[in-house]
Amino acid sequence: MARRWVNALAYGGVLLALCGCNTAPQTQTPQMTDQARLIKLAADVEKRGDRGTALALYERAATSSTDPAIQLRLAKAREAADDLDGAEAAYRTMLGANANSSEALVGLGSIQLQKGDAQGAIRSLNAAAAHAPSGKVYNKLGTAYILLGQTENAETAFSKALSMEPGKLDTRTNLALAQAVGGKFPVAASTMQDVVNSPLVERRQLINYAVILRMSGRTDEARAVNVPEMTAAGKETILRQAANAVTIKDPASRAKAIGVLASG
Repeated sequence: MARRWVNALAYGGVLLALCGCNTAPQTQTPQMTDQARLIKLAADVEKRGDRGTALALYERAATSSTDPAIQLRLAKAREAADDLDGAEAAYRTMLGANANSSEALVGLGSIQLQKGDAQGAIRSLNAAAAHAPSGKVYNKLGTAYILLGQTENAETAFSKALSMEPGKLDTRTNLALAQAVGGKFPVAASTMQDVVNSPLVERRQLINYAVILRMSGRTDEARAVNVPEMTAAGKETILRQAANAVTIKDPASRAKAIGVLASG
């Protein structure tokens, strides 16, 4: 998400009149407000890895302000500290001031996803997409649909994300997983080809590919996928579970099973 610096600058000039001389302006050094100082200090502390102190400073800065930029930093700091309820409250404060804030809508949707509120996430993320569509928003929206077993909607969302980020392998992988959850195993395996043929392919994506191949009935090919740091026994366990996932009829339950397997 975008990071914003909050700076309040006060500019002043003093006009001096000297006897019979031209006047000359004298500019004061811009002064930061107390809130801006706290935000700057919090950001510096956060960069050094002290999230606890940074959060306390953001909390102090937000005490007497509903400035969206301050609330956004507070929400992110709370989320980093695993205070999901606190982060949600900050995003809702932002939306109270501006119901169309795309940053607040995406943030709220993300928190709702983490809390398991897929329906709430879909509402928030659809609203965010209407105001500021992006690959990030559609990826999160696709995930929310997957959690509810709405595979067609998930495919649509991931396809939109992919059209905006055509080179992003995780986005293409998400689309393939949605197709697999929907029972389109050969299509899912085909979707993964550009991923596994890329020099940037990562371990988790190779696991996804092996899972999808096994679900497609291509067991030997699944076993042949070279997954770094995975033993043959470990791969067999995952492939056996992938085969079991095929028998799950409920899309939401299948999504859960595949999600666990794909995490490696």
